[in-house]
Amino acid sequence: MNNNQQFKPIGLVDQISEWLTNAILDGTIKEGDRLIETRLQELFGVSRSPIREAFRELNKMGLVVIKPRIGTFVKRITRNDIEEQFPIRAVLEGIAARLAFERMKDGELDKIEKTFKKMKEAAEGNDIKGYWKYHHIFHDQLIDVSKNSMLIDILQQIRIQHLMFKVASLYYKEDLQGSFELHRKMLVLLKDRKTDPRYVEDFVRNHIEKARPRFLQYIDEDLF
Repeated sequence: MNNNQQFKPIGLVDQISEWLTNAILDGTIKEGDRLIETRLQELFGVSRSPIREAFRELNKMGLVVIKPRIGTFVKRITRNDIEEQFPIRAVLEGIAARLAFERMKDGELDKIEKTFKKMKEAAEGNDIKGYWKYHHIFHDQLIDVSKNSMLIDILQQIRIQHLMFKVASLYYKEDLQGSFELHRKMLVLLKDRKTDPRYVEDFVRNHIEKARPRFLQYIDEDLF
């Protein structure tokens, strides 16, 4: 961590929460790490109150665990997390993809296609972290185009743990090209306006469901 962060008075808790979320997701702060209040106060130049409020926000998101009188720790992903969340995420993200396909405008599709090109560059360069970053953006953009605020909020909560780089990188290291090819096919479906929206929904749902056994395997082999 460096001490050059600049924060505005308005939305201070949100800004701290966002910084911590990004640091956890990209692996700068690792699973099981303790978040030290005094160090964060010094880093951000703030009192204890906004730090603790940010911890509560991250706890709601499922990124940290608050242990009273002990401390706040980055959550470790468990087998139960995968088993509970993947089926729900698969169904809801499939619905979001169908709605996005039905409601998508040309400019929104262009934006997704530009992100896909970044995924392609990362895959060709075997850049796992770059691919993880743009894969995350690709799905966020697709979900946002659904224009269903309740669905977007629920998926943001469900997806957050599976965006953690340590979790996702194991999957990508094993089959980066396979993941890229699935997303290439997804983009082809989105660009073809003759595609049955229900097929888009099924494709995305199946894509997520097929990933679940692999994630469970990583946990069983104690790779996390």
